[in-house]
Amino acid sequence: MRVESFEQLEVWQKAHQMALDVYKLTSELPEEEEFGLILRMRKAACDVPSSIANGFERRQMQAKLSLYREARAAVEELRYYFILCRDLGYNIDFQKFSEGGEQLARMVGGLVGSIARVESGQERRGGGKRRRERRRTDDERGDAGGEPTGAEPTSASDRSEPIE
Repeated sequence: MRVESFEQLEVWQKAHQMALDVYKLTSELPEEEEFGLILRMRKAACDVPSSIANGFERRQMQAKLSLYREARAAVEELRYYFILCRDLGYNIDFQKFSEGGEQLARMVGGLVGSIARVESGQERRGGGKRRRERRRTDDERGDAGGEPTGAEPTSASDRSEPIE
């Protein structure tokens, strides 16, 4: 089955449910946390599914990967807030939120990993083809050194985009 919408992604569904659960949880936190912990937890909880949705629509693998990594970072931020709530003595179902956060972190991590593998596979194939073409051109000119002479980058480290 072809996935045609981010809403069909199981990881997005899990992230969306987590956001709904966080909104319910934060409505029960002390009022003095309204502009502190509550605001931060809600933002982090919304950042996860929104980054997944945004990344789903991107065509460039690097842009997609960047947004999925942002989602993963937001999950980790949210997991910290659950620990903070527990340690502050707020009445939350820490076990439920901790386990849900761990599962979501694994799912988003899997998404990041799958896109990173696709991206690295494309770079290897594309980079190898360019090097073969250059080598052929260099051989035709009699330059046996095989050093790239064009301005086109030959590896991810030569590109301007940061690679993590």
